[in-house]
Amino acid sequence: ELCPEPLPAEARNIFAGQMATVMEATRFDGDAAGAPKEQTLLVQRAQALLAAGRYTEATAALELALSLEAPGSDRARSAAIEVSLGNAYFAAGKLDKAENTLQTAVASAHKADNPQLIAAAFINLGNVLAAQKKYSYAGSAYARGMKFSRQTGDNMLFIKAAVNRARVAQSL
Repeated sequence: ELCPEPLPAEARNIFAGQMATVMEATRFDGDAAGAPKEQTLLVQRAQALLAAGRYTEATAALELALSLEAPGSDRARSAAIEVSLGNAYFAAGKLDKAENTLQTAVASAHKADNPQLIAAAFINLGNVLAAQKKYSYAGSAYARGMKFSRQTGDNMLFIKAAVNRARVAQSL
């Protein structure tokens, strides 16, 4: 069951792993992707803080990393940071902020034309909506996540979306 309360260590490790997966999807590397070194370090710091359960510090680091994005910069990188920030808000129990940030991430990922990020954003948005007991909307977000994860061939992402969609369907 999804929970808006601060997460136990095992769940924190899952979120840290999701952040790493999202960053890998955009090859988040300060040199290769053109990201400022400071931004790359902030994202890496946020991953460690999230894994340690230090949500406030993790969200602050991600907010700062996002603020370093220059207008017209790599949209996929911005979307990846937004997905991670949405996850961090969710882990901290800040569901409204998580929902808004993940909706922005969906739009950014669409603009970047990055199906992996679109899928991740929708699936994480579904998690937030389910925690808010907005089961119908969560089911729709998971269905969209399934659609885009299928395009990428990422079977694990597809399975996560499908399982979560089935769980919220039971709650309707």
